[in-house]
Amino acid sequence: MNKSTSILGKTLETSLSIYQKIGLITLAIGFFSTVSYLTSYNFLFGYYFGGELNNSFSNFELFRRFVPFHINTLAFTWLMITLSTSVIIYTIKVWQEKRAINKIMAAVCFVIFHVIITQFFSKDISAEIVFQFGIIWLFPLFIAIMSYFMVYGSRVIFKSLTGVLFAFVILTIGMILTPNSSHSEELIIILTYLMLFSFGSLFSRIPYKKHLNFIFVFPYITIIEILLIISVNPFREYFNEQTIIYKTMVIFIIPLIVSYFLALFVEDKFKEKITNSSSERGAVFEVVYDVVNGIRRPNTQTGMLMFVILLLLGAFVMTPRVSVATAKMIRIFTPASEYQHNSIIVKDIEGNKMIINGRIVAEHDNVIFISNEKWELEQIKTDKYFVENAID
Repeated sequence: MNKSTSILGKTLETSLSIYQKIGLITLAIGFFSTVSYLTSYNFLFGYYFGGELNNSFSNFELFRRFVPFHINTLAFTWLMITLSTSVIIYTIKVWQEKRAINKIMAAVCFVIFHVIITQFFSKDISAEIVFQFGIIWLFPLFIAIMSYFMVYGSRVIFKSLTGVLFAFVILTIGMILTPNSSHSEELIIILTYLMLFSFGSLFSRIPYKKHLNFIFVFPYITIIEILLIISVNPFREYFNEQTIIYKTMVIFIIPLIVSYFLALFVEDKFKEKITNSSSERGAVFEVVYDVVNGIRRPNTQTGMLMFVILLLLGAFVMTPRVSVATAKMIRIFTPASEYQHNSIIVKDIEGNKMIINGRIVAEHDNVIFISNEKWELEQIKTDKYFVENAID
């Protein structure tokens, strides 16, 4: 009887384990499929319909003005982004090795791949164009860093979230100290999101040390101080009247000093705690499994939920914005001679002509989607209009 019960229990446990793994695999596939589609779609939309570099629009606006790109175009775009991201991840991994020959080979492969990508967008190759197209790596770099953050950040929640908060504080301090600086909004978006996940990934790898623990305290002290300055009117008025040196002292130097001594005072609180125990380091399934288990545990539930929210925010909000911004910057750096805007002559049923200078990007349900000279979207329903000529 006991033997039968034991066999039944093991069978049930195995069945539940298989069911759980299937569920996690389905969840992972759904998540990455959605992110892949968003990435490809937003890149194409930004490239063809993003407008000038100083123009921006929300993610909601992107899908409100939905453009039915051909599935082959979306798939090829996703393939190029995936290859570029893989090259970044591989290069970073090789550069962590000690063998110099591997580093040299990785660097050579990276340069060759970069030249190939540049030639994909530009028929003319020169040192200047190859250098300018370095901007194309910002988005794959963002994806690689976010993947790194997902894998390693889930193991040490406090460190990774503190790193993101640290980057946010540095950016906030920069905006407070330089309120009149003017930069491209798209470049600001890319660099901001890169910093958030870069610092999150970096902090997840920094060990606790007596004279280094202050970096894990600094962002929280600084945020408290900034909130006090913003919310208390006398503090805000006094702060705004001071010089840049005084402001730097107040919102950077003083919190730094306070953080250092506070970290020394609570040194025994800094202990390495691995939130999960993945058996296959870096495997997507193991990461999803560990995240789910982390949410289930009462002692790690709050931190893991914050981590998941940040990851979802990065995947479904930040990634599309960075994709659009990178595509627009690639278009800006592409030589004007590469663009072939056609004179699209459209007639209505009475024979009246309307000329649109641009290119037809997609067509669906008798509607043509045109990218005009200003790189903006124009839609024309072909039951009233038809394209007579599309030649310069």
